[in-house]
Amino acid sequence: MTSDGRSALEAEILAWMDAPDWRPDPARFERLALALFRFQYTACAPYRRYCDALGRGPDAVRGADDVPAVPTGAFKEFDLRCFPEAATCKTFRTSGTSTERRGALHLDTLRLYERSLLASLRRCFLADLRGQKPRMHFLAPSPVEAPDSSLTHMFATLAAADGHTDSGFDLAPDGLHLDALAAAISASRREDAPIVIAGTSFAFVHFLDATETRT
Repeated sequence: MTSDGRSALEAEILAWMDAPDWRPDPARFERLALALFRFQYTACAPYRRYCDALGRGPDAVRGADDVPAVPTGAFKEFDLRCFPEAATCKTFRTSGTSTERRGALHLDTLRLYERSLLASLRRCFLADLRGQKPRMHFLAPSPVEAPDSSLTHMFATLAAADGHTDSGFDLAPDGLHLDALAAAISASRREDAPIVIAGTSFAFVHFLDATETRT
């Protein structure tokens, strides 16, 4: 697939994500999924070798369910790029909690990543808060402290697009900043305004432990 072909495919995916009257369309999904698979098979040599080893090249893949899924461990062993390394604009890395080697997701554009996460969160998580700009506080490190964290980037993108100016990150190297979080909750209660508090499950364990200690 040429660069023009890739651009056309991305444009169609973005248009579907942004559709105000979005609804499931299995036939459209199948067509786009197969087109994306053919592009990735052609453009990413490690993925192509993996598919060939499974006997699942484009001629053998008839539907989205036939597309070989890459095991998460592959992101620790190979640079899975569909573009030249010099074009990389962002690399997200796994936490490295299971092994010393961290998996890496390389991107040459953030358009699909950011638009897909906003579309999903607006429809599935913030459907009743659209247009309200709620305070958003995250039990996660800030983008400055964790520049290669996909989750942190996701939170920052959401706050910038749909959050109150008083949104922020409340996890730092020295622990949770409970005072800042408590002030945001108090302000939201005074204003009878919604507040969004998000984080990993383990971060909420630390949050509950910290609040219990303070009481």
